[in-house]
Amino acid sequence: MKTNWYSKSALALLVAGLLSTNAFATSIGVVGNTYGNEVSNLNSMVASGLPSGSSFTVMTGATFDATSIADLRSSYDVLLFTWPGVSANTDWASRILPFLSLGGGVIFDGSADAPGGASGLTYGGGGGSMAISAVVPGLTDGITNDFANYHVVISSFDASWNEFISFSSGGSAGVYGEIGGGRIIVTGPDQFFHGDPTYDVNQYNLGLNELTWVSGASVPDTGSSILLFSCGLGMIAFFRRRLAK
Repeated sequence: MKTNWYSKSALALLVAGLLSTNAFATSIGVVGNTYGNEVSNLNSMVASGLPSGSSFTVMTGATFDATSIADLRSSYDVLLFTWPGVSANTDWASRILPFLSLGGGVIFDGSADAPGGASGLTYGGGGGSMAISAVVPGLTDGITNDFANYHVVISSFDASWNEFISFSSGGSAGVYGEIGGGRIIVTGPDQFFHGDPTYDVNQYNLGLNELTWVSGASVPDTGSSILLFSCGLGMIAFFRRRLAK
């Protein structure tokens, strides 16, 4: 009888642990001069939309430049470059791609610092009305074609990228990529400025979706799940052997 109770207890702990791996706290490094409502909107997203324990830290461009990629990745799951941008070294080959290669997520939200050239993006004029052009699970969920304005028009991109927001007159307002082991999004509409949960729910939801998608916060960590499962099985076996003596 005791053996059965201990086994069930260990199994219950195992199941609870596995369920908890579905939501990891997300640490966000915000690079740039926060403008207008960006801080309050981020506070709302962190408090009500991201896993418990999530947080964000605002840093200057100089602090970002002075911090190694390894240290940035150890501190942050996501780097968020907000509109209107800031003087920072966002070189693709030496800064952004290495962060992605360590499994990090990156968002350029209407920021003038968005990577071009080596990253396979070029920027041009144009614009007009915007619309969701592709369904991307977790990224476009619940998003409508209601955007306040735009600051970046992406005129072309290579095969590393995919469009999810387009302009009626040509060009893209939002692209994403899964590159180097990480995820990256570049958008024209400034979600984190306009995305007030009481004013512009659509852009608030898109900003929240972007944070979740690039961080992989909604995806269970397979390695941790396997380790926890193995430990749980070991606990069950231990209790059974101990009580069988």
